[in-house]
Amino acid sequence: MSTEQIFYLIIFITYSLVGILITYNATKVKKTNVYYFGFNLIVNGFIYFVVFLEFTYMQYIVRGFSLVLGLLFTQYTFYQDKKGPFKFFLTFAIISGCIQGVLSILAFFSPFSLLIAVPSLYLADIFFAVTVMINAGWFTHAAFEAYKGVKSFNLEPFQKKRYIIFAVSGLFLIFVGFLFFILMPVLINYMLNPTPVNYVIQLIVQFSIAGFTIVFIILNYLVWVPPKFFRNFLNKGYQGSTEKEEELSEEELMKKLSSGGS
Repeated sequence: MSTEQIFYLIIFITYSLVGILITYNATKVKKTNVYYFGFNLIVNGFIYFVVFLEFTYMQYIVRGFSLVLGLLFTQYTFYQDKKGPFKFFLTFAIISGCIQGVLSILAFFSPFSLLIAVPSLYLADIFFAVTVMINAGWFTHAAFEAYKGVKSFNLEPFQKKRYIIFAVSGLFLIFVGFLFFILMPVLINYMLNPTPVNYVIQLIVQFSIAGFTIVFIILNYLVWVPPKFFRNFLNKGYQGSTEKEEELSEEELMKKLSSGGS
C-alpha cells in the first residue's frame, strides 16, 4: 500500500464514520437539515474510497453531487426564511459538476493520452477547487452571521459557540480548495515527472490537504455529535433559565433569530 493510499484510506474512514454518526444523530433528534450535511460527508468518504481503489473518472462525477448536498445543508440551516444566493450557487455547482464529469471522461477515454488527459484533469480540478471555496465560503459566512445574531440570546454557550466552530471548520475547507487551486500543477508535475524530489514535494502537498481535511471533519464531529465532556466544557459556569431554550433546533433558532430574538 502506497503512502497516498494510506492518506485516502484514513480520510475515507474518518469522513464515513463522522458522516454516519451525524446522520444517525440527525435522525434521532429529527434535524432534517443536518441529513444533507451527514450525507455530504458520507459521499466524500465514498469518493476517497474510490480513489483508494483506483484513480478513475468516477470520483470527478460523484464529487459534484457532494457539493450540491453541502449547498442544500447551508440553505435549509441558515436561509429557510430569508433570501440568499442559493439558486445562483446551486446552478454554478451543477454546471461545475457537469464540466468536471465531461472533462474527466475526456481525460480517461481520450485516444490522445497525456496530451488531452493532463489539461482536462487540471481544468476539472480547478472547477472543483473554485466550487469548494464558494461552497465553504458561503456556509462560513452564514455561520459567522448566525453567531453574531444569537450571541446575545439566553442560550447555553454550546449552542452559540458551535456556530463559531462550524465557521472555523469552513475556513479549513476553504484552504483545502485553495491548496487544490494553487498546488495542482505540483501534483501534475509529479505525474509527468515522477522523480524522487517531485515525489517528496507532492507528498507534502498531500499531507497538507489530508491534514486540513481531517481537522474539518473533527471540528464538525464536535459541532453535530458533541461528546458530553466537550459540551460541558463549553457550558462551564452556565445556568440555564428554561429547558426549552437549551433544546432549540437549528430551525427554531434561525426562526428566533429572524424574529429578532422574541
